[in-house]
Amino acid sequence: MSLRPLATRRRAPVSLRPLALALALVWLTLAGPVRAAPPPVAPPPVHFRYGGAELDGPADTAAIQQAAALLKSDKRRMVVLLGFADPTGAAGANLELSHQRALVVQEQLVLLGVPADRVLVRGVGEQKVGGAPEDLRRVDFVFARKSFTGKAPDIDALLREMGVQTDASVAPVGVASGGDSAGSGAASIGASSGASSAKTASGAPDSAKAAGDDDPLQIMSTGLKEIDSVFTKVQGLLDTVRGARGGIQKAEGELYAAMGLAEGGTLTAALTKLKEDAKGNITVKMEAGKPKVSTKPGAPPSAAKGVAAVNGLVRSLVDATAKLASVPKQAQAIIGEAKALPGQLPTIAKNAGMGVKELPKLAKAVKHNIKLTASVPAECAAVAKQAATTFKSIGGAFGGGAAG
Repeated sequence: MSLRPLATRRRAPVSLRPLALALALVWLTLAGPVRAAPPPVAPPPVHFRYGGAELDGPADTAAIQQAAALLKSDKRRMVVLLGFADPTGAAGANLELSHQRALVVQEQLVLLGVPADRVLVRGVGEQKVGGAPEDLRRVDFVFARKSFTGKAPDIDALLREMGVQTDASVAPVGVASGGDSAGSGAASIGASSGASSAKTASGAPDSAKAAGDDDPLQIMSTGLKEIDSVFTKVQGLLDTVRGARGGIQKAEGELYAAMGLAEGGTLTAALTKLKEDAKGNITVKMEAGKPKVSTKPGAPPSAAKGVAAVNGLVRSLVDATAKLASVPKQAQAIIGEAKALPGQLPTIAKNAGMGVKELPKLAKAVKHNIKLTASVPAECAAVAKQAATTFKSIGGAFGGGAAG
């Protein structure tokens, strides 16, 4: 009998997908759940010691390091540093002190590698509610996202959303020694209304306003590193000048207060009243062209306070002129460097991927910054002239002759 071959049967191909999925399930079961790296945590506020811009302790340094890590983790993230002061002392001085505190945190962040154009500052001034006085001497971190166009966030809008109130009647001045208990002051360079100054209480390097936001008191940021790196140095010079003027204004305020004069009095009125109160028993001695006032026998004890205030004003003027001695030369060097920037702007903007439509705003910012830089030497000269005039007035008021 012949055997017929059996029909060949086709086998279905074996799928490996179910096997792979099963193996993956076993691995996940054994290895446990996969956890993503936790995102950086937002830092707590940075606190400062009474009357100054010195960090309160190691925890505050750690908070700044934490903020730097958060900013480095997302290149589109920006931070607004809001500086505060407690309500002790004059509002004008506290506004400036809050600004200086924010600048300290900004400087530390930049040193830790955070690009300066992502760190904005705003001095908010004194706060009367929200905790104990030591809790009010602080800088808060307010994080925001930088728009795809590169425009910085609107700080005033952020403040409104947070319900933070600023004293729009007080303009920022320079460093106010004595901090939360310091005297009052007013704006100096490019003097504007108090409301405008309070809105722009910001400083170097990147408290600078975005291009197109016209602010006569601040360097304007363009978002272009080659340009902003030049003008970052200017804001430091501006702060130095404002600090010098702030010290003078504080000393003047103390003199007027010692003489019982209302704020905004004149030097002549203060010196005249001191001479009357002392019944003429005051002498002045010129030392290296600078007057030193003292009382004569027979002067009432009350005159000593006024004499101390006059000598304090002299010291503040001497300190201010010393601080500003090298500033004009530094400003001139930056002016020389900045003069070439307008011609380079189209190329720099193109290399940065900016369009032609953005050039007018950028050019406006560069022009503004050059003009502000050029004003620095004149401001320094004005302080020196003020010192010479004051010395002469004091010498003349008490019979010491001109200061020369």
